[in-house]
Amino acid sequence: MDERQKRILGGLIFIISSLLIWIQWDKTEETLMYFPEDERVSFLQAFTSLSIVDDFDEDQYTIGWNIASKVDEEVYLRQDVSLLFEDGRLIGKENEWEGDASELSVHRTIDSDDSGRYEAISFHHAEIHYPYDEIKSKQTMSSDQLYVVDSPLRNMISFHEPTNEEEQEAKDTLDKIVNQQLEYTWKDLIHHFDISLTDYDPVAFNKILKFQNEPIPKLTMAQTKTIIGQLWEGLYRNYILAIRDDNNQEFADIPQVNKQHDKAPIGHSMPLILIHKDRTHLFVVYENADGDRYKLRQNINLDN
Repeated sequence: MDERQKRILGGLIFIISSLLIWIQWDKTEETLMYFPEDERVSFLQAFTSLSIVDDFDEDQYTIGWNIASKVDEEVYLRQDVSLLFEDGRLIGKENEWEGDASELSVHRTIDSDDSGRYEAISFHHAEIHYPYDEIKSKQTMSSDQLYVVDSPLRNMISFHEPTNEEEQEAKDTLDKIVNQQLEYTWKDLIHHFDISLTDYDPVAFNKILKFQNEPIPKLTMAQTKTIIGQLWEGLYRNYILAIRDDNNQEFADIPQVNKQHDKAPIGHSMPLILIHKDRTHLFVVYENADGDRYKLRQNINLDN
């Protein structure tokens, strides 16, 4: 082989290798994989925050949405997924990832023009690779909630927790409106899918952080972590990206879904998680902006 042929061959090898690496990392945008927990790796930081960053005028304001996390060493893959809800409906999603990294940080702004209850819920994930194809993961969650009262009759106010009577009254009013709408949506979904509520323990999606430090009743903490990790894996693929996978037995009963990733999830109702009382499986139910109803099923493995 002469020198010219060697250069051509070398160039082809480089192009093919680069393409394979690009394909591998490109798939990461459509994947969040749960693996057995790595007890050796720890999160040093994980937070989500919402705040008013600009008040243009009486009719418009901007919310700052910050997500950040850090583990105690560089790992194969870091990934943070965050969902932002306004009055119980999804208005934003973030998926930040980086290979060979320990920390992630993302800042986004959302413009709005009315009173509302904003809730951001984030899943922080680390994927760790070891020799002999051993893969483990580490996970944690964070969240924040912001109330905004924007009325032509008074100056705009925003708060996380009420500190006076005016803010308490505003919180109670917004909570009543949003919770009533969510309960109406969830009852309709339960009726539509003919689910016997007496057989399930319902958990609103914005309440799953309570399982960060306490187990799901009747389960161990290890089993709870596995279920939460697999829950986010399934939600990422089916709720956030809206990809149909007929071979996916963990999240089944999924109707055909629009694959326009950037548009599909916006407007989804906040999910309701229904954990069967015998702890064999759970359902996730929600509807999209057009009122189409969805039911996802996750089998629970109690071997942990």
